[in-house]
Amino acid sequence: MNCLKSHHNPSQDQHELAALSGPNGKRKLKKQRGVDPILAAGGIVRGEGANAGKIILVRRRRYGGDVGLPKGKKKDKEDLRTTALREVKEETGYDVEIVKYAGKTRYRAGRRPKEVSYYIMKVSASSAPKPVDGGEIDAVEWMTTSDARARLTHSKDRNLIAAVFNLPRKYNPHPAEDRHRHRDAPMANDEHVALLKQGAAAWNAWRDKNPNIDPDLREADLRGANLRRANLRRVNLSEADISEAELSNANLRGANLRRAKLWQARLREANLRGADLSRANLIGTNLRRVNLRRANLSEANIRRADLRKADLTRANLRDALLGRAHILDVSLTEADLRGASLEAAALVDTDLTGADLTGSYVYGISAWRLKLENAKQQNLVITRDDEPAITVDNIEIAQFIYLMLNNEKVRDEIDTITSKVVLILGRFTQERKPVLEALREELRQRKYLPILFDFEKPRSRNTDETITLLARMARFVVADISDAKSVLQELRAIVPDLPSVPVQPIILAMQEEPGMFDFYRNFRSFLNVHRYASQEQLIADLGEKVIRPAELKVVDLQSST
Repeated sequence: MNCLKSHHNPSQDQHELAALSGPNGKRKLKKQRGVDPILAAGGIVRGEGANAGKIILVRRRRYGGDVGLPKGKKKDKEDLRTTALREVKEETGYDVEIVKYAGKTRYRAGRRPKEVSYYIMKVSASSAPKPVDGGEIDAVEWMTTSDARARLTHSKDRNLIAAVFNLPRKYNPHPAEDRHRHRDAPMANDEHVALLKQGAAAWNAWRDKNPNIDPDLREADLRGANLRRANLRRVNLSEADISEAELSNANLRGANLRRAKLWQARLREANLRGADLSRANLIGTNLRRVNLRRANLSEANIRRADLRKADLTRANLRDALLGRAHILDVSLTEADLRGASLEAAALVDTDLTGADLTGSYVYGISAWRLKLENAKQQNLVITRDDEPAITVDNIEIAQFIYLMLNNEKVRDEIDTITSKVVLILGRFTQERKPVLEALREELRQRKYLPILFDFEKPRSRNTDETITLLARMARFVVADISDAKSVLQELRAIVPDLPSVPVQPIILAMQEEPGMFDFYRNFRSFLNVHRYASQEQLIADLGEKVIRPAELKVVDLQSST
């Protein structure tokens, strides 16, 4: 394998250091609330020969088809040039050489700022493309610079390409996607903006008189405006700044809010049914009791938003950012959440019936009492951005699996549960409680974890399911059948259905064995009955006559599976 090479130019290093340093030579990377930025590096790989005039783009599976330049995070003790060379090799399969420094992009990744340094590169003369790890990268493609700019997902990448290759800066990457805008159309209608700023009453009266006019408010500056109960149905508010505005009870049904800035706006009980909020900024927005049925929220940033009791039935939330959002008592029935980020979100009493969560990111999620009937839950990513991806297929166990993998104490507790639990079944009346307490205490002294199920209370279907679940967790079962017909019935579910769990029956010496024991003796897991005359005798014989046979049977059953 060819080694990665770099045409190292000291003057370029000095230029980059100057760009990163203040007058005293100290780093001046911007900190936000005391948090150092995540450092990353990548390459703009220029083609030669058949690929002359083209650059390489990659499509990332993990970010819902995000198209970008090859790049990745800096490792400890690694300089940015080495990072760039390594990441380009890993993501494209090419050995490359650095030609010169290109520039950098800055943005936020979750709660931290991120800074990516890019280098113009060329493919090493002897390099041939090698297979790329398909865990993250979907595709690698050579494209002309103009086509590449059209395909890049993020505007900061597009602006960098424009600067490096002297392309026109004024550019609409998605002209076909905005049905409300024509190439030479003007921005917001100033008359409409002025009318709206007079207040909801005047605006609504004007709309009532002019029902056939769909107002044009695209890119309007409505920051902090009081639009409570305003009739904004079907209004074009694409790319408008409505941040911190009051929109409670407003009618925004079918409105175009594509790329609109709505951060920290108050939309409580507003009607946004069928509205287009794709790529909108809804960070920290109050969306309580909002009607978002069939709304398009694809790629929207809804982090830290309050969605309590909102209706998002059949909403499109594909690739949306919902980190740290409050999703309590929310309807997400049949919603599309493919590729959405739910990192550290709180989901309580949320209805996800028929929803599609395929490929969503659920690290740090809090999930309680979810409705998940017919929901698709494949490939849920439970790890952070900077960790190798681990996926599960059930959102409710995602947090448990992550804890199990990353918390030694939790693993120890799980090991305790699976290797030390002893389930005790019996009917322990007040007179026989001392037998129970003595049995439990002796098992504790022997480092077991006794779990008691007392059949003194009436049984129910939930009772049966609970006992079966506890038996599955147990190393072995001790069943005291003295005066306990209910225990015999429960053993009919445990003994035949759990052949790997030994059952040690015990009974008072004065009582007769039930006739049903002939049935149980046909199973290898069912041990010989131990008779005891008193509590003292039971404890004295516990090690030799109860625990030892059960432990031997555990080994026997495990060796035969």
